[in-house]
Amino acid sequence: DVSAWPTFVFGKQAKDRVLSMENEVGDAWLEEHEDRADDLIWIFYALAVLSLAALVAPATWPRSGTPLAIAVILLGLVALGAGGYIAYAGGKVRHREFRNVPPPERKPGEAH
Repeated sequence: DVSAWPTFVFGKQAKDRVLSMENEVGDAWLEEHEDRADDLIWIFYALAVLSLAALVAPATWPRSGTPLAIAVILLGLVALGAGGYIAYAGGKVRHREFRNVPPPERKPGEAH
């Protein structure tokens, strides 16, 4: 997905601005949102690479088109789910009305 990289990079750059506008609970959700993005960004990169392969490979290997298209669709669904999982925490950063559960607790010494 072409939008994954700029979203990831500019999201990290905006962290300080968002932290300055939020309280402790919002900060905890922001950390969770960032952790989820850090852990799952590879799915979006894999989807981009697989999509490119699905566009290029059938020119050389015509029988690869259908399996690659199916793989792109399946990985696209996984990426959609991962995006929803990341966004779930992100939506709770600034929207108190969505905070229907407490933020995930950090273990002592856990890196952010």
